[in-house]
Amino acid sequence: MSKKSFFIPILGAVLCLPAGVVLAADAAPAAGQVQNQMMYGSQLMTPKQRAEYRAKLRAAKTIQERERIRQEHHEEMMELAKKRGVTLPAVPPAGGAG
Repeated sequence: MSKKSFFIPILGAVLCLPAGVVLAADAAPAAGQVQNQMMYGSQLMTPKQRAEYRAKLRAAKTIQERERIRQEHHEEMMELAKKRGVTLPAVPPAGGAG
């Protein structure tokens, strides 16, 4: 069997895989990590606290209410960071849940 005839069936099998299967497998663990990185002060919070904060944001009825929750969270995280001797950026990440 020549090298060329050996690789063609393998290449054909790889090309026939649904792209979503490969992408979903690679993206699944990173999704939560990215979300936590975008949440201001997430490194200071427990998983339960992060979930509660997300739930609060989802439950907000208006943009103004959501912004108030974010501002309060920002102030709480700055206070917590100061108590723990940790430095956080002064500005929450743009477009994040922070």
